[in-house]
Formats: sequence, C-alpha cells, structure tokens
Amino acid sequence: MNRLKLLATATLMALVFTACDEGTPPPVEPPPPPTPVGTISGSVTIEGTAAAGITATLSSGATTTTGAGGNFAFAGVEAGTYTVTISGFPEDATFAQVTQSATIASDGQNVQLNFAGEYVRSSAVVGNVVAADAVMSGGDGQPETLAGVTVTLDGEHAMGETMETAEDGGFMFTGLRAGTYTVTISDFPEDISFETVSVEVDVDVGEVGHADFTGHYIRTSAVEGQVIIDGEGLQGVLVTLVGGPSDENFTMTSDADGMYRFEDLRPGDYTVSISDFDTRDYEFAATSQDVSVDLDETGTVSFTGVLLRTSGISGRVSVEGMGLGDIAVTLSGAADASTTTDAGGQYAFSGLAAGDYTVTIAVESDAYVFDAMSMDRAVGDDESAIVNFEGAHARTASVSGQAFLDELDKNNMMDAGEHPLAAAGIPVALVGPGVNDQRLSATGADGSFSFGGLRAGSYQLVVPIDATVAATLAASDVAYGGPGTGYAFALGVGEAKSQAVPFDITHTTVNFSVSLRSGDDMGDALPGASVSLYGANNAMVGSGMTGDDGSVAIKVARAMTSGNMVNAGVSAEGYDVADGMTAVSWDPQMFATSGANANDIVNLNVDVNISGATVMTEYGGGEALGGWAISVMMGDAAVAGAPTALGDDGSVSFTTTVESVPASFTFTAADDQDDDLDGGEMYEASGGGYTHTGL
Repeated sequence: MNRLKLLATATLMALVFTACDEGTPPPVEPPPPPTPVGTISGSVTIEGTAAAGITATLSSGATTTTGAGGNFAFAGVEAGTYTVTISGFPEDATFAQVTQSATIASDGQNVQLNFAGEYVRSSAVVGNVVAADAVMSGGDGQPETLAGVTVTLDGEHAMGETMETAEDGGFMFTGLRAGTYTVTISDFPEDISFETVSVEVDVDVGEVGHADFTGHYIRTSAVEGQVIIDGEGLQGVLVTLVGGPSDENFTMTSDADGMYRFEDLRPGDYTVSISDFDTRDYEFAATSQDVSVDLDETGTVSFTGVLLRTSGISGRVSVEGMGLGDIAVTLSGAADASTTTDAGGQYAFSGLAAGDYTVTIAVESDAYVFDAMSMDRAVGDDESAIVNFEGAHARTASVSGQAFLDELDKNNMMDAGEHPLAAAGIPVALVGPGVNDQRLSATGADGSFSFGGLRAGSYQLVVPIDATVAATLAASDVAYGGPGTGYAFALGVGEAKSQAVPFDITHTTVNFSVSLRSGDDMGDALPGASVSLYGANNAMVGSGMTGDDGSVAIKVARAMTSGNMVNAGVSAEGYDVADGMTAVSWDPQMFATSGANANDIVNLNVDVNISGATVMTEYGGGEALGGWAISVMMGDAAVAGAPTALGDDGSVSFTTTVESVPASFTFTAADDQDDDLDGGEMYEASGGGYTHTGL
C-alpha cells in the first residue's frame, strides 16, 4: 500500500544558550478501552422468498436457525473476523455461497449478511396427445397427433402453467423442481373422447416424467342428399365424399330415388362430388359442393341439374386456387344474363343459343388482382364452354420497425426522447398470413428493419432470441425486452404498419475515482483504494481497486439496483476514511456514469526529517550541529517517541501518527547546549515548525 511521505525540516541557528534544566514528569498511560462487541445478522432467501428453519453456524461455534422471516442473528459477538455458514436447506436448493465472512470492528456494530439461493430446476414433464381412429368405424387404426391442445401443469411447485401441443402432438414443461405434478389436457376437438384427461407424474431432480394421452374419435355425423334432374331423382350417379379431419374418401351410387347417404363420419369439412353421368344429357350448376358437419349432425347436399337441350357457359372465379363466392358474373352478347358464384367460386349459364358471348366478373375488393376481368367465347349448338378467371392477392402492404432502448418509461413503447438501438444483425421474423408463411430478416446498422410486398391478412412479428443472439446482446449490455410471443396485427391492402421493438440496458459501468480530501481541500489521487458499490437492499453489486490514477471501472447489473443509482463505499489501508457513502446516479439511457468520493480521506502518518547547522556568515558557518539536544512538540505536548538529539551529521528522522488533521509540530534546540563547536564561540538558536494537513 502506498503511503504519502511528508517531510518536515527544522533548521537550528546557534548562539549562546541559557541553561535551564526543568524536570518533565513521565506521561500517564490511559487504561485500555473495553473490547468492542457487535451483532452479526442476516437473512436466507430462496428465489426471493424467506427460508425458515435454516441452520446458521458462526465460526466461533455458535449456531441458530432462521425464523419465519428467514432471518438469523448472533448478538454479543466480540471484535474480530468471523464466518457464517448455512446448512439444512432443501436438497433441491442451491446457493452461490454458503459461507460468508463478517468483521466486527467497533462497539455496537451490526454486520448484515444475506444468503440468496435458488431451486434446482432440472426436471421436466413431457408427453404426447394423440387420437386413434378405429378401423371398424372407418378409420385406419393409426394414431394421429393432436396439435393445439391446451396442456395445464399443476402441483406443489407449479403455478398452473399452460402450453399448447406442437404439430407432432408433443408438449414439454422444463425447468421444474422435483415433486408431484398433475398434467391436464383441455380444448381438444369435441369429436375426440379420452378415458382420462388428467395424469399425475412424480419427478426427481434431473428426471424427465412422461404423461401421454390417447383418445378416440367419435363418429356420429353424416352427409346425405339427392341427385335431381327436372324434379326427379337420378339413379346410378357416382357420389364421392372426400375431406374431413383425416382427408378420407368414400364413394357410393345414388339409389332409384337419386338418394345417397354417408354415415359414421367425423365432424369436419367435406366435399361431395358427382360423376359418371352422361354430360351430353345432363348439366349441373355444380358437380362438387362443400359441406361442414358438427358432432351428431347430418349435412344435406343435393345436386339439381337440367337436361341439356342447348349450349352453356360455366366456369370458376378463384384467387391462387381458392374459389371466391358471391362474385357477380355478367353474360352479354347473343344473350344477356347475370348470376353470382357459389361458395366454391363456381358459376354457370345454361340454355344458351349458339353465338358469341362475353363473360365479365365484378370484383370490388382491391385485395385481388386479375389479369382479365372480361373474356369472349363462341359456342355452337349443344356446346358448353368453360371460362375461368384466376387472380392473385395484391401484395402492396408492408411492415417496418425500429429497435430502441426502453429506459425512460419501461412500457414497451418508444416514447419521446428514447434512443434507437443502433445494432445490426438482430433477427426478426414475420409469420403470416398462413401458418406456414414465414419471412426472416435482421436489423440494419441503425437498428431498423422492414418487410415489403405483403398481402392483406393476419401477421405475427417475432424477435427470435436464441442463446447465440442473447449472448451477443449481453456482450453489449443489452437484452430483448419485448413479449416472447411477439406482436400480432392485421394488415389491410396497401397498409403500412410500424412496430418499435424494445430492448433493455442490463448493466451500467461506474467509473469511480478516489482522492485524498479534507473538507473542500483536495489532495492527490489515491491508488490501491477499495471501492464497493451497493444497490437495492444495501446488497453489494460490485467492487474493485483503484489503479495508479486513483480510478476504477466497475460494471453493475441494473437488476440489482433501484432508482438508477448505487452507493459507493471506500476503504484504504493506512488512511483515515470518514464515515458515509457516496451516491452515484446515472442517466437510464446511458451505459456508463462517473463519481468520486465525497467523504474525507486523509493520511495520519507523518515522516519527519530534522537537520541543524550553523548559519553562513562572512566569518564562516554551515557546520553540522552534531549531537545537539532538541525537543519536538505538537501543541503543548511533547511528541512521544520523537528523538531528543541530532545525530553526528546534524540530522535525525522519525515517524509518528496523528489522531486528526491539521496537526502542527514545533522543533527547538535545547537551551543547555555545550559550546564545543570550535572552542568558545557564542551561539543562539531559533526553532522551526511544520503543519501536517493529511493531504
């Protein structure tokens, strides 16, 4: 440890001294002070919750246990350095340190120790939710995975967490404590029955428990209908039913009354098609229709056609393969007519005479783009023409955004005055409008991003933070602060959406300097001083030692502080440091701040050098006052341990310690000197003085 060396020099001037030898009584030694006694107390918490019944053992041998509030205390501890060790906590709990040291230095001192632990969360509960379709009911007997089923986890260490099964029907709850859990499924399709919807699972530390659910489909739905020509049923028409949740395919022929019926179906969306009829004799407005049936419901789909005695024009209006219903279709030319498309986008004009026709569609929505809205066709006698209109979605919408530091008002919104986060390469993903539609991008150098050429629909903007990205952000003292599920919104045609993405500053670098100080007087920078920073609940959040320039940089986690500030405590071996701490605050939008000690730090050690010589005159001088008796005083008292005479070379050195500063010293030569410099000259002497400021 560096110590400032202070030099005080007194010059003695010789003349004749008058002898006066007065006795000085010896100093009276004060009685020794009583031994300081203090208290070592603290708390034990696990994940922020007080832990009762934990054993605390003092290195002196004393033990105690924490109460309901997780607190312990050892009173009447004599001065010294001790350690406190905790034990007896739950086996699935872990602490960064189970032993901490404490020093009692002054009477009545209370040293606070805090032990913060967390539970080992290395267990997991996994499982699958599937449904089997019995062969006897029309299924293939193979289990099908169920996605989107709500899975709820309850138990002694659960908080009712929920999740949905993935595409493979699986679910996984990780980061669990050892214990007993109950897994319950809900929100599964109504046509599935389970023997049980709740399973109890026991897991030990690091163990993976399994909870699988297998259900069975309920087949109580049906689709029926009739094939009709001019009001009469048509026999022998092949009717095909496809679709449903399992994409099934069934066929049968219409009976003598043109009737058909498909039974033992699962609820869902189906398509009924007719075929194998003579298209030269019969014409149907649609040979395929969609139908949806619920559990225990029978859907009716009938096909009504006419005998073909003239020509016709039919077709379909669709966008990227999907039929558009309720689209107005106009026929002009040899005859005028109008109709609207059905739910599948189909339309038909029948009973037409041979001639030239124009088919025009009216699509009012600007969400679709068609290369042609009108087409010409010529038909002959008993001829049918197909005129299809195929369009595409308009892709004129966009989504853009900006990463920013959400520090002025942590509300996940970019408020006035909040700074952008200029960081390139942060991944962003845009999902939609289809569940399998995903676009990936990343922020530019200024922290902005954009997605263009989008169609209208529902989207989800997600910031996929994996371990690598999180580590990169952490290296810059920032972390993603937005919702893990991202931001959902609906885009209209040509609409531009903007979303600010919040990030948090995780650490602040405190640049703290330490200098000697006495009131308003400042001294030199102090290397080797220990600086400790304290945050929320007076917990130490960082420490360091000043370098040669008296400064140190300490990085603190903001999560361990409150009010955007810390308190700095300084200690320096060999120096007197006044009580109290220095508050250091920072701008929440800045990554660094600075501060300096506000309390006094002074050096109470004094190194003194005294020398004496005759004064130079025209007759000579400059001779050392070897062996001359001297006195060293501080105020009216002699300095204990100070030398009483100069050495043979006329100088002497000593070191002493003062109790406070400033401290003034005086140096005088004794008035009973022997005149032995050169044989009989007469001398007189003057003293010297020095004031020690501690700086």
